[in-house]
Amino acid sequence: MGACGKDDPEPPVPGSGEGLLRVSVRHTGDTPLAVFAYKADGSSVAGKEEPAGTPSTWSWSERLVVGEYALLVAGANPAEVRLSDTENLGKAYAAALPSGSDSLLVSLDSPLYVESVTGIKVTDGDETAISSTPKDIRRILRLTIDAGKGFGGAKVEGRLDGIASSVRLSDRIATGVGVLDLDFRASAAGVAGVYQAVAGILGTVTLDGSDLHALVRDRRRRAFQLQGEPDREPA
Repeated sequence: MGACGKDDPEPPVPGSGEGLLRVSVRHTGDTPLAVFAYKADGSSVAGKEEPAGTPSTWSWSERLVVGEYALLVAGANPAEVRLSDTENLGKAYAAALPSGSDSLLVSLDSPLYVESVTGIKVTDGDETAISSTPKDIRRILRLTIDAGKGFGGAKVEGRLDGIASSVRLSDRIATGVGVLDLDFRASAAGVAGVYQAVAGILGTVTLDGSDLHALVRDRRRRAFQLQGEPDREPA
């Protein structure tokens, strides 16, 4: 990140070759946020971080040389997602933190807030105001396994490949792929042998041809393996 901006810098003097960029961000509760300003070439010029628990709306101002800029606002639970390479807009990405020694992806239970704004004009002696309400870019994956009525009360574990392990923040395009660890629970409808898993993910690289592997252990602790393809994209 570039140097942190002052909370209330002095207004620029006309003819100084500088303008004031003021950013107002609607905060997202317990998720810490950061705002980054970039030159037209994508390099970072300034930024500010706000910890969790700050007011619902906070603002940041920075005096900048006259020109065109872009903004990136991002917020994530650091226990689930790492923000990296934020010194350059085109390279900045979010990566899901794997769990355990097998580096499997796990459900993202906290929001990942992102918004990017380009084409911001800073003019001589003027203030440019930008308002941001970053949106949660996670996708919610819902899967159902019907193991059969004879498998009521079973323990079901699953893994699904083709899941994005990282995404570029400027355009949300996946930059890495991993395998998702799934926790299946008994159907909320109470149907014997039917199990469901819900997981927050960064996105999918592809679900066409992806394999879902499930291990079902019945009440006698006998193990049965199931394999198939998911029948739809996540929401």
